[in-house]
Amino acid sequence: APLRAAHSGMGRAFQAWDRRIGRAVVIKQIGEVADVPAAALRARFEREARITARLQHPGIVAVLELGRWPDGEPFYAMPLVEGEPLDEAIARTTSAAERLALLPRVAAAAEAVAYAHDRGVVHRDLKPANILLGRFGETIVIDWGLVGPLDEPADLPVAPIDDGLTRAGVGTAAYMPPEQAAGAPPDPRVDVYALGAT
Repeated sequence: APLRAAHSGMGRAFQAWDRRIGRAVVIKQIGEVADVPAAALRARFEREARITARLQHPGIVAVLELGRWPDGEPFYAMPLVEGEPLDEAIARTTSAAERLALLPRVAAAAEAVAYAHDRGVVHRDLKPANILLGRFGETIVIDWGLVGPLDEPADLPVAPIDDGLTRAGVGTAAYMPPEQAAGAPPDPRVDVYALGAT
C-alpha cells in the first residue's frame, strides 16, 4: 500500500509496506520524460536497477528486488532510508561553523562515490538533495537514476538544460561541469566536480 509519493530523475518513487518481511520500503517505477520513447525509458530503468544493485556499500542505497507489475512495467524496491537531505541541512545552518560541521558527511558521500567509481559506475547527478543524512551518522547517496557505467555508451539523447532541473541523460545544471552539459560520455570527473560544487 503506497504511503507517500515522490518524483526524482526519470522515475516515481513511493513508500510502501513489504508484507512478506514486515518492513517499510521504497518502490521506484518509471516516470514520464518528454520526447523519450517508452521502450528506451524501460531499458534505461532496468539497467539503472541492475547497475545500482552491483554497488554494495553502506553509503549507497541498495536494491532489494527488481520485478514487473501485472501490466509488464518494471519496478524495483529499495530500503526506506530515513534522513534529512543535505540541502535541507545546509539551509538550516546559520554560521560557518555549522556548515563546516557538515563536511564529514560530504567526505562520507565522496567515499561512497569513490567506491562506485572503482566498480566502473558514475552517478552523474550528485547534489545535496541526493545525499541523505541519517540521525545516527549514516550518510547515504541516493537517486542513481542517471547512473552511467564507464564501459557503456549513453543510451538516451541529451535533453536541453532547463531551469536547473534534472533532465534525462544529463543531470542538474548547478552541479555539472560544462562537458557533461554538452553530452560527454560518463566520466568520474563529473562526479568529482559535483561533489566540489556540493
